[in-house]
Amino acid sequence: MTGHSVPDTLFDTTPFGPERRKRRVKPRPHEVRLNKPWVLLGGHHEARAHLLHPNGAMTKEGALYARCGRSGYRIDVEGHPMALVCGACWELNR
Repeated sequence: MTGHSVPDTLFDTTPFGPERRKRRVKPRPHEVRLNKPWVLLGGHHEARAHLLHPNGAMTKEGALYARCGRSGYRIDVEGHPMALVCGACWELNR
């Protein structure tokens, strides 16, 4: 066995500058209660709670446009149950 020391890193990191901060993800709920301004829209995938545009634009087929850019058909439910929330609409709401 030789007297070589083992370096802590495989290569010199000084040309790359200081280490970056770790990315923080803002917590968002998985579900929201369907009170205004949230509405339940169903589309190609599962139904999710979205925020609608104030003017309520519709497609020719009767689908509504959400603020996140997606469109879907409104699902009417009784009361104010909990529903899965669209992450893009949640960020726009903050």
